[in-house]
Amino acid sequence: MIIALVNSKGGVGKSTLAGNLAGWLHSHGHRVVLADCERPDRSAPASPPMVDNSADDTPTIDCAG
Repeated sequence: MIIALVNSKGGVGKSTLAGNLAGWLHSHGHRVVLADCERPDRSAPASPPMVDNSADDTPTIDCAG
C-alpha cells in the first residue's frame, strides 16, 4: 500500500499527519517507510538525505533538496 499526502502549500500539517499515520500503522503491525520530501527551495542551502531512528525503530528519510 502506498499513501501520499500532497499539497504545494507549506504549513498545512502534511509532515505531522504523515508521521502520526506512519506511527499508527507501525503500532498496528504494518511495515512503514516514511519519506518526507520537500520541493527544493532556492533560498535554502542543499542538505544531504538524513535518516532519523531516534523515536523508535521506524526510520524516516528526509529527502530535502
